[in-house]
Amino acid sequence: MRMYKMMGLGLAILLSLSVTGCGVKQVAMSGEGESYAVVDATGQEVKIPGKPKRILGNSASIDTMLLGVVTADHLVGATEADRDPAISYIAEDTKDIPMTIPLSGLSMELVTQARPDLVVASTYTKGEELTMYRNLGIPVVVIDGPRSIQQVKDDVRIIAAAVGEKERGENVIREMDRQLKEVDDTLGARTDKKPVVYLVSQMTRYGGPGSMFHELLTRARLENAIEKAGGANGQAISPELIVKTDPDMLFVSTDRTSDTTGAGKYRDDFLANPAIAIFIKYEFWKNYLDELHKRRIPVYSVSSIFRRDQIFFKWYGGTYRNVLKDFDHLFVQNETSKRYLSKIGINRVTVVGDTRFDRVLQIREEAKDLPLVKLFKGDNTFTFVAGSSWGPDEDLFLEYFNNHPEMKLIIAPHVIDENHLVEIISKLKRPYVRYTRADEKNVLKADCLIIDCFGLLSSIYRYGEIAYIGGGFGVGIHNTLEAAVYGIPVIFGPKYQKFMEAVQLLEAKGAYSIKDYDELKTLLDRFRTDEVFLRETGTNAGYYVTSNAGATEKIMHMINF
Repeated sequence: MRMYKMMGLGLAILLSLSVTGCGVKQVAMSGEGESYAVVDATGQEVKIPGKPKRILGNSASIDTMLLGVVTADHLVGATEADRDPAISYIAEDTKDIPMTIPLSGLSMELVTQARPDLVVASTYTKGEELTMYRNLGIPVVVIDGPRSIQQVKDDVRIIAAAVGEKERGENVIREMDRQLKEVDDTLGARTDKKPVVYLVSQMTRYGGPGSMFHELLTRARLENAIEKAGGANGQAISPELIVKTDPDMLFVSTDRTSDTTGAGKYRDDFLANPAIAIFIKYEFWKNYLDELHKRRIPVYSVSSIFRRDQIFFKWYGGTYRNVLKDFDHLFVQNETSKRYLSKIGINRVTVVGDTRFDRVLQIREEAKDLPLVKLFKGDNTFTFVAGSSWGPDEDLFLEYFNNHPEMKLIIAPHVIDENHLVEIISKLKRPYVRYTRADEKNVLKADCLIIDCFGLLSSIYRYGEIAYIGGGFGVGIHNTLEAAVYGIPVIFGPKYQKFMEAVQLLEAKGAYSIKDYDELKTLLDRFRTDEVFLRETGTNAGYYVTSNAGATEKIMHMINF
């Protein structure tokens, strides 16, 4: 999608001056080394006077590719989209870049202020814009707006060549190929029904066959609802037609302040008229609930849990109590919640438990086979998996790991920005490898595997004998059930009291809470030397999950579709 608006009148005047060669001062170049030439996606040979130090991209996708081959200090500008962590993988990397390129795009003023040695643009960029940059004396390299994985690779090669980092470009491509192969190997043997996915995008005609989104869905063994409905890329598909395809999930693009495509209305029209509405756990949105109630759309609360200190049960909480009356039914986790609700006149309540138990059992059944993780573990019988860890957690288990050579460690930190990864590495005294840089050779030499990407943790717990869940030294622990479902002991920090499953897991003797290093050491020493204790604790954890399953079936039985 072309992300920039038409330039204003002032820019048009400046452009006309540049075309005639009058009144435009060329930007001074600061590149280093010998000059070289690059052939871009349009077939044009671009002469670059020296390895560029100041590079300007004109889209988030270009900046993402640039940061695969150069460091952030080479970029003189970052788009607004770059800086939005909801839609950008490079928000953290670009936060210190001073110049922000607005959604309206580049301008003569921004370009002259930035003084780039190189501009990287796409074939979506208007020709007169490219001419403007060139007339300023700036080398301009054009890549294809990527419509396929192969085009992304081609674009990376062009960009890498343009910045004088061809080998880094090939490294990026090799990593892409490795990850794609891992996806293919993992999903290739699957024979179960493919989930159906529909993209509700800002680009309201994007996402059908012929788009990169469609290729990625296919690669991920997902079925595109647009294709199922008989649509193609660039073709508008009605919500009614999509509903008939019965999608299993919707991919919804993030809101943007500059919506020139009507995507917001399209999304709202599609999503704002559901047959039923289900709110999960602590979700009580008054305005939304009131509007659903007015429209007589059935509304349910699932896996909700209530405590005495909540505002619903305060003398001044009348407005919030009325919100609960909008629900046609509340499916709560325990009898205590039902009792509190009864005291304020809410009686359309059924105790069913927590649907998360069903979900983690499903995740376990669908767990990914991770060959590199399996190879890393090998025959080791004391593999410690730390999930969603923070600094205070890591200080404790890393100290133990450094002093126990019989132990292997897999860390999946909650924050995987480069600074945090460097901090973890600085504390390690034994060989390590980052998952995104691991291969069949170097993973065998490592004692610690650092998971520096998303989406793997729920599958990684299966390779451990013991799990540590982070967050217990901060605001609260993360998901304990994802680990417990594999029937392994669970350890976490002292701040767990607000999490019922953690409290109950402790009561079931499937988990232990620690306050400091000495407690962790004592516990791990016992797990390491007492096989019966290790096995019984793990069995208790697994049984706790399976014995609490079944909430989803109870809810589905009662809800009227």
